[in-house]
Parts: sequence; C-alpha cells; structure tokens
Amino acid sequence: MIQRAGLDREEVLGLSKLSYESGLPESKVQALCAGQPVPLEGIGQQVAERIQIAQQTRLFEGADGTARHYSWPEIASAAGMSPQGIYKAMKSARGMRDLEYVDGIARLFNVKLQFFTDLPTEALDRVLQQIQTWLLEMTVERQDQQLHRLEEANHLADLRDRYGLLDMAARGNPKTMQLLGLFESVLEEAAEQRRQEGPKA
Repeated sequence: MIQRAGLDREEVLGLSKLSYESGLPESKVQALCAGQPVPLEGIGQQVAERIQIAQQTRLFEGADGTARHYSWPEIASAAGMSPQGIYKAMKSARGMRDLEYVDGIARLFNVKLQFFTDLPTEALDRVLQQIQTWLLEMTVERQDQQLHRLEEANHLADLRDRYGLLDMAARGNPKTMQLLGLFESVLEEAAEQRRQEGPKA
C-alpha cells in the first residue's frame, strides 16, 4: 500500500515517525512492533515521559521566524502551574497525575489528551490505524488521478478522431479540460449547423 501511494516506507513507518506520533520512546515502539511486552508505568510517570518526548520532538515558530522547542516555563504556563511546580511533578515518583494540568499541555502541543493517557499498546495501535486510513485515502486519490488522466487521454483521442484535432497536453489541468469541453461544444454546434444546412449546391 505504501508503494502504491508512491511513498517512502521509512517516512511512513520509521521508528522516529511512530515515536513522534505516539509519544512513545523509540525503544518501546521497536519492542511493541516486535511483539514484545513493555513495562507498564503509573499514569503519572507515563504522562511525564510523554510530556518530555513532546518537548523534545515538537517545534514551533517563534516571533523571529525561527523554529524552537517550548521552554519548561512555557509548558508550565500552559498547564496553569509554576515552573517549580511542573519541575517537581516531572521529577517525582508520582509524576503528572492531575489531568486538569495535562489538558492545557495537550493544547499547547496541539495533540489530544489521549496522546498522554493511552497505554503503550493503545498509543501505537491508534497511530497505526491513522496511518492505515491515510494510506487508503492516498491510494484512492492516486488511483482517481490515474483514472482522470486516462479519461483525458481517451477524450483527446475521441476529439482527434471526430474533428481531426492536433494533440493537446491536458496534463490533468482542470482549466484545460474546461477549455476542451467548451471547444467540443462549439465543434458540435458547428457540425449540427452543417447537417441542418445540408449539402451545398
């Protein structure tokens, strides 16, 4: 399916891609893909780990136009916490257990709350299902484009056969197809007018 969509396998299913989308460390992604179990953590520790991954992997455009990571004070502000508060929560054994704070962080990183709360198997399964849906849509779109080009080629061949037109390169351009449709209607009207007038004396 990846090849049919004209995509690179590493860009779609690479460890870094799956880690980025799921919030799981690459080591856990690799283990799950190999069918191996991964240790389960408390929800607070899990959330803290994924906040850390989100901070390391996601960039935003600053006021000067350069991409940078969110600072921990900015993350704390989004959570409604003090920098000291979020630092203690991230370092404690209990982690980030209060999901009210996590909701603000999810909005900051433009992810859903489940990015932080899904179990490892759920997180990876969610991402793989999203990729599968996206690939299906890409494949259908690619097939539609190929069918459209084939229809255009048949349309041009039909015009050449009926009116002796020279070849035209439509290249899938909607404007070109609109022009061809208009051109064909004009030719049809002209042919119909000649038929009504009959043979010249």
